[in-house]
Amino acid sequence: MLVEAFPTLFPDVPTRTTVIEHDIDIGSSPSVKQHAYRVNPKKRELLSKEIDRVEEKRLRCQGSLERVEFRYRREQLSDEDGKGLEDEMAIMNERIQKYGMSLRVLRGENRKNMMLSVALLAISALFYYTFIY
Repeated sequence: MLVEAFPTLFPDVPTRTTVIEHDIDIGSSPSVKQHAYRVNPKKRELLSKEIDRVEEKRLRCQGSLERVEFRYRREQLSDEDGKGLEDEMAIMNERIQKYGMSLRVLRGENRKNMMLSVALLAISALFYYTFIY
């Protein structure tokens, strides 16, 4: 293997080199700076919108829960009304927990896609500098 044949060229700890220089001629076009991505842009946009939608639902549910809790503490309620509000608070707490779990899953998928993108970029760079350059 090339890496094993020339261990001085491929150290375990990456360093900078002054031996070579790299430049891409883009002419008069403006430069484009963006992160590498594994997921196509449309799917990434949909994932982002889904995260925003779930966060919005969770915030609305938390606001409703706060209003119900305030009403429960402030008003003199009959046992039946108090029990009804307690049930409503329990349902809202369950929804908030469900939305929280959905957000964790969506954000985890988002992080996983980001890590895969970085890994693919690193592998591409290693391949380029090993075999092409």
